[in-house]
Amino acid sequence: MPNNQPVSKPTSDPTKGTSHKPPTPRRSPVPGQRFSRDELSRHEREVRAKKLLYSGMGVLFVVIATILGFGWWREYVARASDPAAIVEGKPITLQTYARMLDFRQKGLEQQMQYMEAELQSLGSSSANKSTANLIQQQIQQVQFRLALLPDQTLNDLIDQQLVRQEAARRGITVSAADIDNEINKEFGNQPAAAPAAAATSAPSSTPQAAAQPATGATPAAATPTSATATPSSAPTQSSNATPAPTADVKSRVNSYLSAMGITETEFRSMVEDQLLYQKLSDAMAAQVPTSAEQIHARHILVDTEAKAKEIEDKLKAGGDFAQLAKADSQDTATKDKGGDLGWFPQGKMSPQFDDVAFKLQVNQISDPVKTASGYEIIQVLEKDPNRPLDPRELAQRRSNALPQWLQSADSDPNIQRT
Repeated sequence: MPNNQPVSKPTSDPTKGTSHKPPTPRRSPVPGQRFSRDELSRHEREVRAKKLLYSGMGVLFVVIATILGFGWWREYVARASDPAAIVEGKPITLQTYARMLDFRQKGLEQQMQYMEAELQSLGSSSANKSTANLIQQQIQQVQFRLALLPDQTLNDLIDQQLVRQEAARRGITVSAADIDNEINKEFGNQPAAAPAAAATSAPSSTPQAAAQPATGATPAAATPTSATATPSSAPTQSSNATPAPTADVKSRVNSYLSAMGITETEFRSMVEDQLLYQKLSDAMAAQVPTSAEQIHARHILVDTEAKAKEIEDKLKAGGDFAQLAKADSQDTATKDKGGDLGWFPQGKMSPQFDDVAFKLQVNQISDPVKTASGYEIIQVLEKDPNRPLDPRELAQRRSNALPQWLQSADSDPNIQRT
């Protein structure tokens, strides 16, 4: 018989939803295993997040490396080509400046080491005290020059660039043969050891002087400069160049270059600069006039305005100029000659003196003039608008022609110190 009892339905657990089956546990992804849609979406998001993280780290690394690389390039490559100064559109690079500064420092430091060793060798003997004091003074001078060297080097580089440009305008050149001859002349008669790195205090045509520049009034004369680190400035070979230096000369030059840390190209450029300076100096000296306006004058020098007024009153009362000069002038070089200064052109005396004296008429006596020496009363005895210069005066004007030109050119607005 059929069972007429109703079939009981399973009751649902209200705490577990409508399904009586327990939830399926999360499965870890296994290669080759199929994922549910939810699991696949979650896995893709995780993979995408990891990729973004790795990409971000890679970009950050590239950015950091780029910044560091740019800083290195800027400091050690690009900055070297930045101008330390610009002379009429021509840059003097920081590399050129740094190379010349380093070269000069080495020369002065070698000098100081040599003098310090010599000082130690003298010991503490009282017999050597005067010599030791002299060496100590020389060491102090070198230390002072080292302190001024950065500014002095840049000024000399500017001067040398001005020399090069003016020489080019005048068609003045230096050949490879000229440079070879100069090197042979300097190193050919030297002992086997490298030439001493001694600095000179006056212009010289020798490579040693060129290599060890002075800081005096005519720096460019003793300073090979702006083309120091530029291979393009190396001299052009001449068809009639002199034979190559002997092995001894080459050895001495190489020893010197090694000791000073410079290349042969740099050294030849230094010698070229030195020769260009000398040739330009000779060309300018040849253009110095041999005559000029001059006056023959005498003066009385005193230290106070009151004394000058007193002498002026005596002269106006008919006093004798020469006798008053002998009695009261403080210029010991001229008082016994009645204050006679002889003939001289403008520029020989102080600007205040010249400004008054060259406007006076013959035999006219000035009012007291305040100058750096004191108070002066001037009388012009003779005038000549075109008198030949004294040989010593002419020689001095010729030697000063290029330094004075450089001093004037240095103030040109086309020169920029950056």
